[in-house]
Amino acid sequence: MVAPRALWVLLVLLSPACFSPSGTDTGSATDPATTTTTSGTTSSSTSTSTTTTTLDPTTSPTTGVDASTTQPGTTTTPDSSTTEPTPVTSTEPETTSTSTTVGPGFCGDGVVDGGEECDDANRIDTDDCVGCKFAVCGDGFVQAGVEACDDGNRVDTDACSGCIAAFCGDGVVQAGVEECDEDGDNCENCVRVYMRVFVSSVNLKSSLGGLDEADEKCQELADDAGLKGRFMAWLSTDSQAAGDRLEHSERPYKRIDGMPLADDWVDLVDGMLDNAIDRSEKNGKVGVGAGCGVCSVWTATSPQGAYFGDDCGDWNVALVELAGVGECTVPDARWTAGCAGKQCSLMAHLYCVEQSL
Repeated sequence: MVAPRALWVLLVLLSPACFSPSGTDTGSATDPATTTTTSGTTSSSTSTSTTTTTLDPTTSPTTGVDASTTQPGTTTTPDSSTTEPTPVTSTEPETTSTSTTVGPGFCGDGVVDGGEECDDANRIDTDDCVGCKFAVCGDGFVQAGVEACDDGNRVDTDACSGCIAAFCGDGVVQAGVEECDEDGDNCENCVRVYMRVFVSSVNLKSSLGGLDEADEKCQELADDAGLKGRFMAWLSTDSQAAGDRLEHSERPYKRIDGMPLADDWVDLVDGMLDNAIDRSEKNGKVGVGAGCGVCSVWTATSPQGAYFGDDCGDWNVALVELAGVGECTVPDARWTAGCAGKQCSLMAHLYCVEQSL
């Protein structure tokens, strides 16, 4: 028989297990810091509260612990704090890419680009590189120390010839200023000493194209022969006579070979020449013999320079009518009129007379 005193002590020791103020399972005495897992149920007990979490046997806890490796009876306590993802810092060196775009070259940048002959990196137009082109005579810019002038053209009869200022004696006849510019007895101080007259070396149709075309034909013949100067045809129409068209010069008139014809205009139209006009622009003799019909010349002009005879429709048509003609082999009045008329359908020569500027 247990002694009464011993029984009392036993009851005192067992009484806490019978009293569960928080509803704790009376079958277990649990230390507040102890967690017990039974049949998949985890209970976390503190001195004041109990938390129970039921786990799906096939699902791992959100703590990232693999449930398949958790042994029964093992307690896993997830970290109650929230862990932010750790930022990933790249240790790769930062690469800096620098791209420089070079624009197209331009004239004046000092670099000879495509299409440029030179580039001296300036805008000076008087040196040897102008607008990225090599300076040349005729570019319109006076190259310092090299050119006296540069009028931007290749015309040699103006005030600037070959980038040299024109002057009497340079061998070039300056238009509107000089009548001549050559050595010889017919040029003094770039002025003609006498006016030259020739008969055309070729026969021409009466349909000359009018007076202007006839003048151009005389000039063409003179140019081809190397005769520098201005020449017009001794030719009349019923509306404009030769005496009205041509200059009344006070200088002598001579043939191409220098033989005299008249002392001046007045002497030229007095009806009698000093010599026959039978030399061509090439200084060749035209016509063999003398007399009407040997060397016929279209004139329609009297010895005094007036209109005479017919003019073949103002020298535009070749008809069967007769036109006034002269004869180049005689020095008398027949040189321009007096012989029988010539049919416009035939051919004849022209007289060409030099004019001053």
